[in-house]
Amino acid sequence: MLFCPECLNQLQEVILYRRIPKMLMFSVVGQNISASKIIKLKTVNRSRKFYIKGIVYHGGFHFTSCIITTDGGVWFHDGQLGANCQYEKRLSDFSELELNTCNERQMSLVIYAQN
Repeated sequence: MLFCPECLNQLQEVILYRRIPKMLMFSVVGQNISASKIIKLKTVNRSRKFYIKGIVYHGGFHFTSCIITTDGGVWFHDGQLGANCQYEKRLSDFSELELNTCNERQMSLVIYAQN
């Protein structure tokens, strides 16, 4: 969470879209940010929910990832270990803080999509 150095309130970044995209990706390298499981974008007429679908982690000169399936399963993938993914547990069993790291690697990219 980032705070304003002047007023110490939590910072928010406002981004305007003409059309809401179906997928959002956020680079979080070097930021003190936690991944939310769901984010909401408000429009003039309504709001749209985006659900976390993947996280890329970096550390030790190597990237790994977690893939979140539609049914809420979280699968770990490390390309150096082969093409297979390893089931971790349900997304609901992870705290948002637990999603920040994976096998001592730091979150670097978060992917969201509408259902």
